[in-house]
Amino acid sequence: MWIDYSLRWNPAEFGGIKVVRIPFSEVWRPDIILYNNADSQYNLAILSTNVIVTSDGNLTWLSTAIFKSSCQINVEFFPFDEQKCDMKFASWTYDGFQLNLVIQTEEGDLSNYVENGEWDLILMQQKRHVVFYSCCLEPYPDITYYIVLRRRPLFYVFNLILPCVLISGLALLSFYMPSDSGEKVTLGITTLLSMTVFLMVIGER
Repeated sequence: MWIDYSLRWNPAEFGGIKVVRIPFSEVWRPDIILYNNADSQYNLAILSTNVIVTSDGNLTWLSTAIFKSSCQINVEFFPFDEQKCDMKFASWTYDGFQLNLVIQTEEGDLSNYVENGEWDLILMQQKRHVVFYSCCLEPYPDITYYIVLRRRPLFYVFNLILPCVLISGLALLSFYMPSDSGEKVTLGITTLLSMTVFLMVIGER
């Protein structure tokens, strides 16, 4: 949503028309892009629709897009880990005097959020930053979204941690068997084969 002063009109002079819908290619649009983009087909990921223009110069572009961003992953506490990612949006060619970016609230809009089977969305915030570069006197604003995700560990507990604990427990039980028992060697070999097969299955996934 932005304001274009060149697209204002008096509704009384045009039959009381206050809202029109114009193809996106026919109006000026701010060149706001995702700076930490990780998609080579960035332009194709945006679904372009008509732009809603009101008589006071307010333009609303309800476009949908799938953004692919890159962020650092910390798997130290896997599968009980939390990942923090940020997405920086800013203009590529305009400075803050020509194109000003503002936010209405610091809380992200989660009204259309769809829950994921592997991750829980813990936090989503947006903040406005202003950067000054040594080459220029103009400010360069940007809006950064901060996203915190927490992995759901139940799948990994039952399919990774619990089998490892059970196989390791069987290996420890072999030490409590009598040394003259013939099943001691069999139990040790079976445990070793089970651990090997289990690790191979995990490696394939």
